[in-house]
Amino acid sequence: MFTFNETNYELEYSLKRLERIENLTGKATVPLIQETNGYFPIGPLKQYFGMALKKAGADTYLDLQTAYDIFAQIVKEMGYAEVCGLVLEALSRDCPFLFPKD
Repeated sequence: MFTFNETNYELEYSLKRLERIENLTGKATVPLIQETNGYFPIGPLKQYFGMALKKAGADTYLDLQTAYDIFAQIVKEMGYAEVCGLVLEALSRDCPFLFPKD
């Protein structure tokens, strides 16, 4: 969870949500993480952030335009690396099957 403009937000992923993001980006999640060491290019990062953004505790995702607008502002305020970290943290929490333990 993170706070932006005095509102708490969270990123939440599911298998269906990942499928939609992968279709939009044209890239599978695990290879993208491996190729970039978790530092997603801006375009895919925007999709991973925007498609998973919800107000904390809400059942529904924010509309994409609102989420993309928040993304543009939050990258400037928090920094690119911090936003990448938020995405990776949420992915590992919500989709542990992407990160199997040996």
